[in-house]
Amino acid sequence: MTLKIYYAPFSRAIRVRWLAEELGLDYELERIDLNHGNVGGDSYKLLNPLQKVPTCEIDGEVVLESMAICQLLAERHSPEELAVPPGHTGYARYLEWIHYAEGSVSTPLNMAIGHFMILPENKRDPRMQTWSMREMDKHLAHIAERGLSGGKDFVVADRLTVADLGVAYPLLLLKLMKQFDRVPEPVATYFDKIRQREAWKKATAD
Repeated sequence: MTLKIYYAPFSRAIRVRWLAEELGLDYELERIDLNHGNVGGDSYKLLNPLQKVPTCEIDGEVVLESMAICQLLAERHSPEELAVPPGHTGYARYLEWIHYAEGSVSTPLNMAIGHFMILPENKRDPRMQTWSMREMDKHLAHIAERGLSGGKDFVVADRLTVADLGVAYPLLLLKLMKQFDRVPEPVATYFDKIRQREAWKKATAD
């Protein structure tokens, strides 16, 4: 298999790089400058018309969307470990968390990123900061209660799966936004364990 990851630090491409490290896959990293007006240039736009990252080339096929890429690679290379197969009792919850990672949580998370990090300070709206963090508090409680209750180390199947790759990324962004002090203890403990994984360290080193 050939795998090329179009990557930018602290972007959702971390998920794909992290998975590749967990699986021990060889991959090529193509760095994309997100601060450039024409992200990746015209050649990158041909691959991904939205000019977002990650984009992956897997055996010559272009695949978009971080969670779709992770699900695809895990099912191909680790169907009984980092993926959860359809016959498993945790399969429904596995799908739920995968879609949650870019579904329910994405709206308040994206608003928070904009108004805490991306927009110039004079364009940041304190009302949007308050709203987004109030909503994120609900999501953090949801992760703690539905995903990690009973002292679980992972959100499904008692092992690291693609679902955790989805859930962990918003926690990284909260840390970057200096909003991690609001994270409930079970979620903070969960993220601390994630951060100790060698694959995570490699994926987030730069």
